[in-house]
Amino acid sequence: MLDRDNIQKYKKALDRCQITYLPAERIETFGMTYFNYYMMTELREKYTRFREGTIVFHKPLVILAGRTREMFNGFPDAVREYAEKLLDKNDTHFHLLGYRFQNSLRETWEERCHLYERAAELRKSAAGGTNAGIIIGEEEYWELAAFKYLIKLIEQSFSINVTEMKERGLFGNGTPSSITKEIDKLFSEASSSADKRQELGKFLLAHNLFETYEDRYFSLFKK
Repeated sequence: MLDRDNIQKYKKALDRCQITYLPAERIETFGMTYFNYYMMTELREKYTRFREGTIVFHKPLVILAGRTREMFNGFPDAVREYAEKLLDKNDTHFHLLGYRFQNSLRETWEERCHLYERAAELRKSAAGGTNAGIIIGEEEYWELAAFKYLIKLIEQSFSINVTEMKERGLFGNGTPSSITKEIDKLFSEASSSADKRQELGKFLLAHNLFETYEDRYFSLFKK
């Protein structure tokens, strides 16, 4: 389990990560998408470690909030734990679509070069069009930088993915059917369980549906 100090360290490291080039390509709504990346971390003066890898996005799915553990393949446990806490608390993109991804590191090498000058060179060469992102991270937390990269990819793809899913009727009347079923199940269980009532309230808040079910929810406390 991550303690408060480690959570703060991860947060600060994530803030310091830089995505100097983000591919314009979007995540496919109904198929797999491959995004490459070049990761640079400074080892010592004028020495830079390069990592070349690929993040594979599988077809997004309608998913329930808080069930993100199975998404983080190819990330260490500490990074996955921090990401789950962060996303469950803040990121509504993951509350609607189950983005599933695999981070695969292909190659690592070192060069005697100035990190930011080399990053600028790579960014200039990428301007012609490539699906490889350019990332500046920290050696100890390089996986966090990869996580930040995939979040940026999701942010620029989310609205298109949702629109295309709606066009195929996957969201019904606006709320995914899987969420509606879970809500009905929780209401049934909450009628005789205080713990389930609390779980139901948190679930409705997580999905921005509390006002929709407010009267029905409070009626549970009158029984």
